[in-house]
Amino acid sequence: MSGSDRAQRTARLVAALAALAAALVLVVIVSSAWLRIAQSGLGCSGWPACYGAVTKTDDTARIAPSPQAAYTAEVRAAHRVAASAVGIVIAIGAVIWLSGERSQRGVTAVVLALLALTVFLALLGRFTPGAAIPAVTLGNLLGGMVLLALLWLLRLKLIAPAPPPVSRALAGAARVSLLLLAVQIVLGGLVSANYAALACATFPDCNGAWWPSQWSWVAFNPLQSYEALHGDTAQSMRHTLHIAHRCGAVLVACSIAVLTVLILRKGGALRTPGTVLAALLLLQIALGVALIVVSPLLALTVAHDVVAALLLAAVTAISYRLRAG
Repeated sequence: MSGSDRAQRTARLVAALAALAAALVLVVIVSSAWLRIAQSGLGCSGWPACYGAVTKTDDTARIAPSPQAAYTAEVRAAHRVAASAVGIVIAIGAVIWLSGERSQRGVTAVVLALLALTVFLALLGRFTPGAAIPAVTLGNLLGGMVLLALLWLLRLKLIAPAPPPVSRALAGAARVSLLLLAVQIVLGGLVSANYAALACATFPDCNGAWWPSQWSWVAFNPLQSYEALHGDTAQSMRHTLHIAHRCGAVLVACSIAVLTVLILRKGGALRTPGTVLAALLLLQIALGVALIVVSPLLALTVAHDVVAALLLAAVTAISYRLRAG
């Protein structure tokens, strides 16, 4: 077998492992979102009053878990098995790639980034149970989403030919959308970690207002313990986060809508990815509105997290295919 044939076989094998790992990461994202949200009180009998409720035990504040959260043990087991499997699959793929014939440019850097991120998430997982600062929740949430995006990018680099250059305007639109989406996911993570999902009970305004009565910059500090915040300070912080997340959603929707129109006008091989991107955007908007207008049910909230991850993977893939000439 020639060196070229061996390199192609290695690329196909690692691409298959990347697809498998991406599927497992989705399981991790779903299960971790379910555990995080259910145990914070969403779905309990006194909901929404019990969501993010604080109880006192031995003079230490903690977030009360949902008393009716079913299947917790099963979901936690699925999360641990899937997370362990992700680490094993990524490690196997990295060994195969680094010890084989490497021909594609940039693939080694993605493989090493995946290894580093996997180790980081494994270490972070040790501090997750009982963590009292948003940084831990945020790290897990963002880490899982970036892991999914990198795995999909790795698969594309290995199975797809080098994309032809496109106009700088189209490539720039893709990069702007990716940047805004990343910021929006960070804001969403802060909303979740600080129990701010229910801070606004009306749409499109927020409890009759369009802007926080007092802008709280501490809301954006991921190292600020939410256990130390009470009363008006906590409420102002949550209003700020919720409204910032809504504003971010408008920017992301406009950016991705422009990108989608440009892609669909260009046509060709990009028409299908553009259609998928448009469908994901509309679904995410519908889920976001439903969480406020209908009810922030656990299933809707988990779906909102999952579609955000799929959007990130889709925009990452499109950005790769729309490199500037």
